[in-house]
Amino acid sequence: MIDIHNHILPNIDDGPTNETEMLDLLRQATTQGVTEIIVTSHHLHPRYTTPIEKVKSCLNHIESLEEVQALNLKFYYGQEIRITDQILNDIDRKVITGINDSRYLLIEFPSNEVPHYTDQLFFELQSKGFVPIIAHPERNKAISQNLDILYDLINKGALSQVTTASLAGISGKKIRKLAIQMIENNLTHFIGSDAHNTEI
Repeated sequence: MIDIHNHILPNIDDGPTNETEMLDLLRQATTQGVTEIIVTSHHLHPRYTTPIEKVKSCLNHIESLEEVQALNLKFYYGQEIRITDQILNDIDRKVITGINDSRYLLIEFPSNEVPHYTDQLFFELQSKGFVPIIAHPERNKAISQNLDILYDLINKGALSQVTTASLAGISGKKIRKLAIQMIENNLTHFIGSDAHNTEI
């Protein structure tokens, strides 16, 4: 199983604070059947900015650890990119790349809204050959109040990813119900852990 959304890199965003916590998180992932992990550290977040080269450097170090190698996990680099008007500039500067240099970008909305420029930004990203994957739309207030927002974005070529915590009810009954509704209506394409620690 591939986890496409994970914050396992230590001391880089709001994930593990050290390598011990990271190893606990990785061991938990293997017991849950995960064999491959896309590392998606926060970028352009109000509190965290993680250029792709920093992600690669940290991941290279992690992959060199014997304890990690013993878990037989395969890793890919990526970013969870907070939607801002800086994304295109960061792509041009190679601060942002697609997941493992693919055409897919994991995009996070603010929790309360879908910015007014989202349509135009997604159009420009797609014009550059990228496919936006909307991270955890079930946790977005605007989308929860109007699923047509998500439908329109997907109809124009975006994809979406719900979290395992949402489906398990850890984020609340309302969010669980919405996540299931999204799946039943073909409004999501991936499930990811969005794991930050062994409890989330």
